[in-house]
Amino acid sequence: MSKIMTRQFKQHGLSLIEIMVAITISMILLTGVVQLFISNKKTYSAVEELSRLQENARFAMEFISRDIRRAGFQGCRSRREIPSHIIANPGPTGDEFDVNTAISGEDNVSSVTDVVDGTDIISLQFGGSCGGTLTGNMDADNAQIHLTAPNTCNLDQGGLFMISDCESADIARISNTPCNADPDDPSYNCSSGTQNAAHANNVNISNRLSKAYQSDAEIFALISRNYSIRVNPTGNRALYRENIAGIAEELVEGIENMQALYGEDTTGDRVPNRYVPAHQISDMQDVVSVRISLLAYTIEDRVAQDNQTYAYEINDYNSFPTGTSFTAADKRIRRAFTSTISLRNRLK
Repeated sequence: MSKIMTRQFKQHGLSLIEIMVAITISMILLTGVVQLFISNKKTYSAVEELSRLQENARFAMEFISRDIRRAGFQGCRSRREIPSHIIANPGPTGDEFDVNTAISGEDNVSSVTDVVDGTDIISLQFGGSCGGTLTGNMDADNAQIHLTAPNTCNLDQGGLFMISDCESADIARISNTPCNADPDDPSYNCSSGTQNAAHANNVNISNRLSKAYQSDAEIFALISRNYSIRVNPTGNRALYRENIAGIAEELVEGIENMQALYGEDTTGDRVPNRYVPAHQISDMQDVVSVRISLLAYTIEDRVAQDNQTYAYEINDYNSFPTGTSFTAADKRIRRAFTSTISLRNRLK
């Protein structure tokens, strides 16, 4: 009797159906991972842009605040207590150094060269310490002033300077050609360690200062700075600072708007009684503080998913009236920052 032999076959590997199921599950898991990655990336980018926005706003506010506090500085006494004696001819102008106000402003400008329409301009003037100490007492009120060198006062023929002590202050022009006392300048040539500054009447209405200053007096550099909002080369708005020579430099990118209210002392007690825009101030010498509002935005667009609607409590009178809401034309994130700063030299 013959035997029938049967061979049993064992399955190796996966069936087509199992492979398809595995692929489907893998695709679902991979899709979830990709979506999670994209979501995390968007969140990270938004947080990073917002952090940069806040950092830019802090830097911008610090630049402006520091100079507002210094406005009107002319040594150890404020301009209210010792008005400057001016013999310079021509005297300082608002473009160079406004000795009468120390601070001024323009509201919601229009057609000002390079400045964004609807923003404010803040102008500040003060004396800057430059190491210009006297080597000794002046022989007379019309004598040359002898300064220690090196210093960074940048005294040039025809240029303005201020000399001050705790009792008096004079503003005059240099009539001679002082040696170059800047130690960082290759043309430094004050080899004797002394810099001489004359103030003859060819560039002054008189060659006499208000007095012969003693060795405790100091020469100050005249500093004038205009803060404004402009468009930088990359097309973003930024905070700019213009110096006494009319040269503007970009300080902080991403500052879209700047508005200012001025704290006016109407009773003479050096305390602000009201905050109003510059054009409502009758005498800028009565300003004792400034309230600055900056509107900052993210440098990158499409940070937000949709165009954002904002309501700002910002000091503005045309562009963003207080409490008015508006919808942005882009997907940037915006934040408003406000600070009130005192003019220290008006509070003494």
